[in-house]
Amino acid sequence: MKKITFSIFLLALIGMVLSTASCKEDEVEFTPKESLKLQNYDLLFDCNASQGSVTVDAVGNVTVQSEQPWCNATASGNKVNVSVTDNTSTEGRSSKLTIKADGKEIVVVAQQKGLVFSVNDGNAYEVIAAAQEHVIDIAYSGNKEISVEPSDVDWVTFAIKDGKLYANCQLNTADKIRETEARVKAGGVTSTVTIRQKNLYFIVNNGNDYIGNDNATTVNLPISTPEGIEYSVAESVVDWARFSIVNGDLRVELDANETGKPRQTETTITYAGGLTTKFKIQQADFDKDVLGTYTLQYGSGSKRMIELEKAADGQFQWRFLDGNIANLGATIPVHIDQATNTMNVMSNVDLEATYVKDGVTYKLTTRILYQNSAGSLYSKNSDKLGMIGTLTIAENGTCTWNFVINNDVASTYSLYGLRIGYGTGGYTGWVGSYTTFANPVLVKE
Repeated sequence: MKKITFSIFLLALIGMVLSTASCKEDEVEFTPKESLKLQNYDLLFDCNASQGSVTVDAVGNVTVQSEQPWCNATASGNKVNVSVTDNTSTEGRSSKLTIKADGKEIVVVAQQKGLVFSVNDGNAYEVIAAAQEHVIDIAYSGNKEISVEPSDVDWVTFAIKDGKLYANCQLNTADKIRETEARVKAGGVTSTVTIRQKNLYFIVNNGNDYIGNDNATTVNLPISTPEGIEYSVAESVVDWARFSIVNGDLRVELDANETGKPRQTETTITYAGGLTTKFKIQQADFDKDVLGTYTLQYGSGSKRMIELEKAADGQFQWRFLDGNIANLGATIPVHIDQATNTMNVMSNVDLEATYVKDGVTYKLTTRILYQNSAGSLYSKNSDKLGMIGTLTIAENGTCTWNFVINNDVASTYSLYGLRIGYGTGGYTGWVGSYTTFANPVLVKE
């Protein structure tokens, strides 16, 4: 009996030991699963209101908080849904999103691009003077309807078609550039562009009359005007000249001048739908037809005869043919530009003549006089002051030079005349007046 009891006790003890050994052998250390990892995200947005999301790997409850009010974020399970409002600024923006779960947090950034809204890349849009409709590009990345405010000027109208700005401009007949603004809108945002229209000009032969010699000739004269301006030339009113437009130039065809006199005509060019300009054509051999004997008309019907001629040095001069000044052998040097048929008579020029008074010999000198609106006379100590004569030729061949003051004095003054004085020379050596030719005009019949 005792043996059985002991055996049972021993078996129980062995079982306990075995049981204990078995437990130690199966024991494993527990390490919690790592949580709150980003799985994928889409947080780069265009300027328009749109949605994105973030997915995280988390065990516990997920929460999220957005830094900026324009960026709304909500958690749904392991997914964070993100929505952004329209960005009407041209600047991009960002908002931090703080995601929490399992006692941890992750910060991610939502980014939204700025609005692109500019007309003609923000530059002024220049148009020609001609009437024309212009199509102007608009760069716009938003999703609102684009419109344009009505024009505040009467020479251009605006419209939006197919995402572009249409500017319908009328002809600018002024000689000045004009401009206005087009205000393009999308939602509550406005983009402006300056519309600048160039001025109208119409220049024939670089602004100069055509002056030909007595030979028969055909010449094409350039016409400068803005692109898109159409023009035509009237028929000639004389039988010795013909006009036409050839490849944009004014073609002038002249017969030989055998009249023995200079001759002149003009033609009318119509451009830009009704505007007109006159263009003069002169035909003469300058030395034969223009130089020669002229009547110098001045004052109230007074006259002197002069020879407009070339001097020995090849320059031009007036040589007096009658009166006391002729007896002194006086000649006045002048400069003539044959390309423009203009003549310059300058002040403070010593003439090739002398005058004796009270036993004293003086030099004769030119002086140009000008006057104001009240008639007061002035002169200037400057060898740049002068009077400019322009040649006109009548239908009968009469040559006339009319004079005005040059631009060495203000435009508020006008020419009074040419004075011949005596002295020791120049402005400072002036002693007195020998004679004055008020309002001089040269005429050759």
